Amino acid sequence: MLALCSDPDARRLLVGLEGDDLDTAVEELLRFEAPAKAMMRTVAEPHDRDGRAFEVGQTVFLTILAANRAPRVFDDPDRLVLARSPHPHLTFGHGHHFCLGAALARLELRVAIPTLFRRFPDLTPVGEPTWKPNISDRSASHIPMRW
Repeated sequence: MLALCSDPDARRLLVGLEGDDLDTAVEELLRFEAPAKAMMRTVAEPHDRDGRAFEVGQTVFLTILAANRAPRVFDDPDRLVLARSPHPHLTFGHGHHFCLGAALARLELRVAIPTLFRRFPDLTPVGEPTWKPNISDRSASHIPMRW
């Protein structure tokens, strides 16, 4: 919501999208404003990655927000582009750690955000959000809005 409120062109575009175009926009929103900041994993097998040795039992933090803005993967990664495709973001993880709730989250975004902006076309932030102090998820406890 905050990204769309700060980009009126993207907001207008999103409200008019349907079908595959809306699905593509939802993937971009998930990449651009991922609800999780990081995942924690424990190394199960020793291996090297990019010159670093990883040993069994080590704890590794995977920073989703940084991965989703990697310039090697996404052109102009700090810009919201609702038509961006393909979308290899890591918002829901990968492989056997893929989030079981991914389909529900996508459906919620697909339905709720366009509906909210159609119902409240003048929805505008009127102050800074208050973020929950959490290391893994990225959610606001309060977002002051005017409608």
